[in-house]
Amino acid sequence: MASSRRAIQGRLIAAFRTEAGERITDMADCLAQLDQSHDEALLEQLFRDIHSLKGAARAVSLSSIESLCQAWEGLLAAIRKGRLELNDDHIVLGRKAYQCLSQMLNDLDQPEPQSLPALCRSLRLAGDGRKEAAPPVADDAAAVPGDRSAVSAASHHPARIGGDSQLKVKADRFDQLIYIAESLHQSKLEAGQYLQMVEEAQGRFSEWHRMSQEIASARQRLDRGNESGDVQAVSTLVACTQRMETFLARWENHLNKLARQSRRMEHNVAAISDQVRQELQEILMLQCSEIVHGVPAMVHEIANATGKAVNLAISGESLHVDKRVLDSLKSPLHHLLRNAVDHGIETPEARRRAGKQDKGNISISFVHGNGGRFSLVVEDDGRGLDPGEIKTKALALGVIDREISEEMSNAEVAKLAFRSGLSTSSIITDLSGRGLGLAIVRDHIEALGGQVDVDSQPGQGCRFTFHLPTTLATYRALLVQVSGRSLAIPATHVERVLRLAPEALKSVEGRLNVRVGDAVLPAWRLRDVLSLPAPDTTRQSWVRVAVLQWGDVRFGLLVDEVEGDQEIVIKALGPLLARVPNVMAATQLGDGRIVPILHPQDLYQTACGTTSAPVAEQEQAGLREPPSILVAEDSVTSRGLIKTILESVGYRVETASDGREAWERLQEEPYTVLVSDIEMPRMDGFELTARIREHPDLAELPVVLVTALKSREDQEKGRQVGANAYIVKSSFDQGNLLEIVRQFV
Repeated sequence: MASSRRAIQGRLIAAFRTEAGERITDMADCLAQLDQSHDEALLEQLFRDIHSLKGAARAVSLSSIESLCQAWEGLLAAIRKGRLELNDDHIVLGRKAYQCLSQMLNDLDQPEPQSLPALCRSLRLAGDGRKEAAPPVADDAAAVPGDRSAVSAASHHPARIGGDSQLKVKADRFDQLIYIAESLHQSKLEAGQYLQMVEEAQGRFSEWHRMSQEIASARQRLDRGNESGDVQAVSTLVACTQRMETFLARWENHLNKLARQSRRMEHNVAAISDQVRQELQEILMLQCSEIVHGVPAMVHEIANATGKAVNLAISGESLHVDKRVLDSLKSPLHHLLRNAVDHGIETPEARRRAGKQDKGNISISFVHGNGGRFSLVVEDDGRGLDPGEIKTKALALGVIDREISEEMSNAEVAKLAFRSGLSTSSIITDLSGRGLGLAIVRDHIEALGGQVDVDSQPGQGCRFTFHLPTTLATYRALLVQVSGRSLAIPATHVERVLRLAPEALKSVEGRLNVRVGDAVLPAWRLRDVLSLPAPDTTRQSWVRVAVLQWGDVRFGLLVDEVEGDQEIVIKALGPLLARVPNVMAATQLGDGRIVPILHPQDLYQTACGTTSAPVAEQEQAGLREPPSILVAEDSVTSRGLIKTILESVGYRVETASDGREAWERLQEEPYTVLVSDIEMPRMDGFELTARIREHPDLAELPVVLVTALKSREDQEKGRQVGANAYIVKSSFDQGNLLEIVRQFV
């Protein structure tokens, strides 16, 4: 009996965790939005969430959570009934309650926080119209103001209490699926009967084998030339011929029957398959509000941590989109929002100097498009992208040369921001500045078959637009043959396919081009772009050119054969092949072949660079000495740990026990990067960095500060003295360190 009660209690707790996980995120969003606008609908939603959570906590005997919800609910009830007017003090107190509630929900087995009784008393007094100093919340229950590590963690995991993700489905959808499943069961029975008929037909071939043996024996007797044997052999052959005619006539009728049944079965199975796919697709079509769940709270927390004020507006979230598309959009959306708050929106003081309102504005819009596509637009009124800074960084990294940079428009320059490692931030932090965020955004969008546009006005703001399919069910692709391999090209980017005489291709300065209408387009052999071997075939009378378009770019690809276009199902490459150059996904054809789906933009970029660097130079590049890194750290343990991490990936590492020793070493020999602590004897990291920036020979040396100092003021001081990156030890991990150092070597 006791074990049965424990089992029931365990199931109740599991259900409570799931419900609490949904409600705690909703509560965080409501609090963030109430901070912008004292909206009655938001207040009502917050009240209902707290009330429901109180009831759920009572059902599983979690009295501490029930008490907190009861006190908080009392305050909100007084506001709802008009006895109190919602003010900023109430919202601050609500945040304290939310943080304490989050702490208890994250570990239900721990005793209640020491601050809980005082917090409940403050909520009750506030509900009665009286005021008491808000109690402190335990350190592990809330992020310390200015602690970006805590904000970063909250941004990635917005208070998720439940376990596995769940999908809410309307019951009538399952009724339809059950109906389809019954039809599928009927087809299963028909398939079983069909298999039995085929096996019976297979068994009848034993008669054919007997006749074959008799015919062979008769032929042998004829070969021996015996007169009596000849008569018997001829008689046998005549009899076998008659039986064979009867056998073949019976088989012709039987095969016709099997063919009719096969066609009917194929039609039934195809229809059921289409129904199942359509129903499942309808189930997977969710409102876009799913991916903005937790976003207002995340934006609010990041704004607080960076000393900024932000209004967030969301529109069009009722648009329905494939769950798989939405899931893939979460990470890019969070990347953009972190960038917008940390890197785009200015501080209130800077905005006032620019003639703007203190609060920055960020908007997220979902816009329905044509042809099964939609757009996600993320816009802010911050500082925008600076074309001059982007050009300077792109030139320094060798992304473009000076001649090309002078001819680029601002729109073309803005697109360079999507190149990996290209960031105009003066310092790298846990939130942004690595130059990876926008590259990751682009990779996610393009993997979905989408496209990214950016429009930036320096000093006025920036707008990112993602053009995406509403579903990942199926889409059409052009199948081509190259060097004996089948490849797929997304049909949405294929303008046309041409069959031309070889003389139609022209060579200008060593590059092929082809005339399409009034335009002359660059062209490449697809096998050269993909480094595939040349086929062992004779010269063909015609060349086949697929004309592709990606944004404003049009170009031609020469292929060996065109198999045609067909509907395909996209298959992800999996985590081990998350980003393969020139390949966006794969598909399986009806005959079982696995075919790569090519990436049009990658193909163009690869094609443009096929002759950009001689092989000899590439080979010599692999023989360079490993980068040398100096680590300045007074803690023996930390110094050894950082040295081990860096040496594990091949860097040459030397160490210094304080800032003075590091300064002396830097003047004696060259280093690629300096990794330094801040709090050190004789000379701290701030002074060391400032001296480096003032030294004519060391001014360009990348400096990465790794420190326990996590306040916004310390990070700002690191920026002022000229540090390139700032890592807080409380959020330190070796992947983070290696990722940052890799950008400077």
